[in-house]
Amino acid sequence: MSITGLALTFMNIFLHGAGQPIMSLIHQWSVIFTLIYLPFGKLAHIPFRPMSVLARNYREHYAEQEMKKCKVCGEGFVSAEQSKDDVEVLGVNSIEFMTKEGYHLAEMCLHCRRKYRIAQFSGFPTHQVKVKEANQNAKG
Repeated sequence: MSITGLALTFMNIFLHGAGQPIMSLIHQWSVIFTLIYLPFGKLAHIPFRPMSVLARNYREHYAEQEMKKCKVCGEGFVSAEQSKDDVEVLGVNSIEFMTKEGYHLAEMCLHCRRKYRIAQFSGFPTHQVKVKEANQNAKG
């Protein structure tokens, strides 16, 4: 993209516009393909990395203030502010993840949320079973 852009400038200044129409099309297509490739390539790290640092700072800051307790098992799993923000943003976008028990999926820890989803398919209320899985804290 940079090379074709510089070639356009070169053609306009030194060649008095000779070959400029075809180089213009090549440049336009290179820009389009780069913009399509951007979200899937290494260039995506440019905006994503700073955003991940900000997200970590957000989580750590609010986790120091108050942790949200899971509605099923009662363990703290995320900051109360983050859980409130999740429910609020989903509500603004008309996305409701309410359980039959009357609480939002964002108010459940990951383990209980997984059990709840299993219960929706199996018919057995696994999310109400208070026993944790043996490998729930497995790493890797």
